[in-house]
Amino acid sequence: MCQHKIAYNLVVNFDLHRHGDSKTILHARNRAIAVLIAMILGISIAQNFELWGSLVWMSIGCGLIGISIPVRKRTKSILILVSVFFIAAGWSDIRLNEPKSDRLDQIVEQGLHSRARTNSVPVQIVGIVTEPVRTRLTPRTPADPATWTTSRTETRIRVQGIILNDTLGNEAWVNASGIARLIVPNEYSAHDSESVFKPGDWVSVIGLYQTPTTARNLSDLDWESMNIQSGRVGTIVVRDLSMIQFIEHGSFFDHITRWFIHTRAILKSRSLSALGVNQIALDKDETQRRAMLAALLLGEREPAFGDVYESFQRVGVAHVLAISGFHLALVILLGIFFIRVIGEHPKIETICVVSILTLGFLIIPMRPPIVRAGMIVCLLLLASRCGRRYDRLTILAWVGTGLLIWRPSDVFSLGYQLSMGITALLVILANQHSPTSMSILTNQLPSTHQRFFKRTQTRIVQAIKINFACWIVAAPAIMFHAGFVSLLAPVVAFILIPMVMILMIVGYIQIGIGVFFPSISESLIGLLDFCAAVVHLFVRFVDSLPGSSVQIGNPGFLWTLIFTGVLTLIITGKLKLNNYKTAVYIALCISWLFVAPFALSDRASLRLHMIDVGDGTSIVVESQGKTLLWDCGSLNRRVGKGISRDLQSLGIRRIEDVVVTHDNLDHFNGLADLASRVPIDRVWITDRLMQEPSTGWKFIQTTLETMGVEIRVMQIGDELELGNARVDCLWPNGEHVMTMRSNNTSIVMRIQVPITIHNNSSMVRSVLLTGDIEQEAMTNILQEHPDLSCDVLELPHHGSAKARAYSFVEKLDPSVVLQSTGMSRANDPRWDEMRSGRVWYTTAVRGGAWVRIYKDGNIVHGWTR
Repeated sequence: MCQHKIAYNLVVNFDLHRHGDSKTILHARNRAIAVLIAMILGISIAQNFELWGSLVWMSIGCGLIGISIPVRKRTKSILILVSVFFIAAGWSDIRLNEPKSDRLDQIVEQGLHSRARTNSVPVQIVGIVTEPVRTRLTPRTPADPATWTTSRTETRIRVQGIILNDTLGNEAWVNASGIARLIVPNEYSAHDSESVFKPGDWVSVIGLYQTPTTARNLSDLDWESMNIQSGRVGTIVVRDLSMIQFIEHGSFFDHITRWFIHTRAILKSRSLSALGVNQIALDKDETQRRAMLAALLLGEREPAFGDVYESFQRVGVAHVLAISGFHLALVILLGIFFIRVIGEHPKIETICVVSILTLGFLIIPMRPPIVRAGMIVCLLLLASRCGRRYDRLTILAWVGTGLLIWRPSDVFSLGYQLSMGITALLVILANQHSPTSMSILTNQLPSTHQRFFKRTQTRIVQAIKINFACWIVAAPAIMFHAGFVSLLAPVVAFILIPMVMILMIVGYIQIGIGVFFPSISESLIGLLDFCAAVVHLFVRFVDSLPGSSVQIGNPGFLWTLIFTGVLTLIITGKLKLNNYKTAVYIALCISWLFVAPFALSDRASLRLHMIDVGDGTSIVVESQGKTLLWDCGSLNRRVGKGISRDLQSLGIRRIEDVVVTHDNLDHFNGLADLASRVPIDRVWITDRLMQEPSTGWKFIQTTLETMGVEIRVMQIGDELELGNARVDCLWPNGEHVMTMRSNNTSIVMRIQVPITIHNNSSMVRSVLLTGDIEQEAMTNILQEHPDLSCDVLELPHHGSAKARAYSFVEKLDPSVVLQSTGMSRANDPRWDEMRSGRVWYTTAVRGGAWVRIYKDGNIVHGWTR
């Protein structure tokens, strides 16, 4: 957090009272803050409570403005603030919930095809290529399906139109909009790019269109709203380069647009090449270092960035990877330094600042921290040149309001909250303290007669204090969003920031050389790699220390808001630490962290959460604080990270038991990744899997054993204790399965929950989890358990439609069926008869689902999203 402080002081250094009287400043500040708060409240309420549509919100807001015209000043101010609230609510609905009718995804879904959202649809579109074509490499593990590709060549295209065929077979042009990801064959890199296409070109593309990602699990972001806000409309996959044709556009505006996009792409490509990002990495560490450099210096998100970010986040320094005012200030200082080497040239320095801002906005993605920093610098430069009075907190509030107008959904993001909140805290501290006691903030040095050692000591102490203040105020928000807190964060940040500053100086010099002299930068990359390795190794070392981060369940939004307010009042001196009321506030807030898991937990005897993993299975079973995970794999994507996030959202910090039903990748290939994020005690497998493991399972088992996870064999008749539930294994029978197909060797578990009905008699509700069993296993199970039935059933083999499976479901007669599958088995009409009279949840249809069984026997269920 301390880089926000450094950036602000390096860019802006002025005396508040020299720019206007305090009463005028206070009035302007209160007005700006009130508008920002009204914006935040309007957006939050509109998005969390679906009360009205945008038309109603906007109408009420405009009506209040009309009413405010003839009234008195104080009442007018109140009415205008309330109108801002309503208009902000309406605007957020327009930006987040009401997609334009000409978006490509809307045209495809409503007018062209009626297929399911996740199907690939052939389309022909026309658009402008906006990004350089890049090949992204993803390392493969032995547990990954052979169909997964290790490289993907892609770019971005701004859609201008789609070509449709009418009922007579004639082609018709329809205007369309949106930004689509364009995936092209990997052999693109072997072609002369000039003979194919380049950024800025108009192209016609024929390919398979895939609609944008939607939220399907508990921890998923609201992708639909974010896609509407950002203009993302999905992905187009091109199988052959001949399907991309260049289109000549001769208007003056088209040539200007093409030149601008092409120039921007060249700058970005050369900048990435200067950092070595486009080169093939030798190992995983080098891949992660380059991903760290791309994020730290250019704001780019490489495939390996997720692992890097998580390491930085766990030790409490993830904010250094976000492009912010700190980065902007450092680059500006570098430019000014090189100018001052040849003398004092104020006009040239101003031109340098403007040029750096322009270049930064061309190369770096427009994310809130960098936009905020750029807007503040531009406003302050403009105010200084025009002789206008200004106040830092007022400007920050108006900039925050502008950012929410641009991207309303950012109000819910940790990045926006910390970016605005910590910067505001630093400004408040700077305004409250004298130059002597807070010299690190006001950029004023102690008097010259003081010894160098004393000055250095003062700066270090003040830097430590401010670093700790930023960490303590940010901690509740980090707990709320990330589910943990790093106790070493202040110390780590204090040590790491100087290292990062050196890395950034070397990196931006390297980029500057690479943009103008690409061949020279290749020979100078060794120093940059060394600096990056030092930073990366230091973060990994801290991350490996026991207790470097502490997992905490989600304390709730209200607690986060209250505790952040209390801590802010303490840091700013409004609450005194020696006051008993302050001690009571802190004690209550900290106590809630221990009480919340029990106070907010559901009173169900058993909870099941079926996670949408595509073509695969993962079901979480909970009872009285104990957790069992039923399978953990997918054929579509890496799911370990996503499952860990869902577990965090459910408040689960440890998994006592994991059951791997059988030797298929889509049932276990995410387990190693999950175990690196969530502690696992035991993994249960079949004797067949232990005796005849596949290459994929050998890799997973070795990885798990290295982490200290115990591997056990489960056989028919084995029992597990899961809180209030009794778990027993019904299959496989070791005498028969060694010669069966792998699917028939799947573990089958029955989970029984004792319930008490109205007359106080005891009964049980049961859940049957079946893996991928087929006809032979089903027949044997029903022969050994002729009276078998269940209330909740995992549909065998993802819902494979076979005659024996129909009779199996009919015999068990469940009231709730859970089907974890991809689109190939979704809504299969052959299951229609069995669906009748039952609740049937299929992940491919809408995503994850949950089931809760209560002590009174009541079964409650629903979709996750």
